[in-house]
Amino acid sequence: MAAQRWVTTLLRARAANEDLAKQRLGAARRREQETAAHAAAERRRAATRAENVVQSTPAFLASIVARQAAAATAEQAHHTAERARVAANQSLDNLVEAARGRRTAEELLERQTLAAQAQQKLASERDLDEIAAVGHAKKMMGGRG
Repeated sequence: MAAQRWVTTLLRARAANEDLAKQRLGAARRREQETAAHAAAERRRAATRAENVVQSTPAFLASIVARQAAAATAEQAHHTAERARVAANQSLDNLVEAARGRRTAEELLERQTLAAQAQQKLASERDLDEIAAVGHAKKMMGGRG
């Protein structure tokens, strides 16, 4: 039973690890959605800047600088969204690995439980065989004497 106790502890630890991986996956997916929405908004903002046509030279130059800044911001938002997507995929991989570890611990516990039950059944059968043998021996000795 001592072996079963450590497997139970292992199973609890693996289940806690899986729960943590689920929470991290949820946070990563939320971050992925937020950054994707931000990137889309920045792309739209950069596109609307491109549509504004200005007549004077200083205003035109300022417009070009603003467009470049908007494009750089949109590009940075896109890269941030891509990193968030990669992080979400990594979190999913971590969750799969944690679930696999938990299931392995469950299978180990099931095998140990079945082995303990088989051992207990074998001990019970031996006890019954011994009781039957003693009863038979008493019966045989009682009939002769």
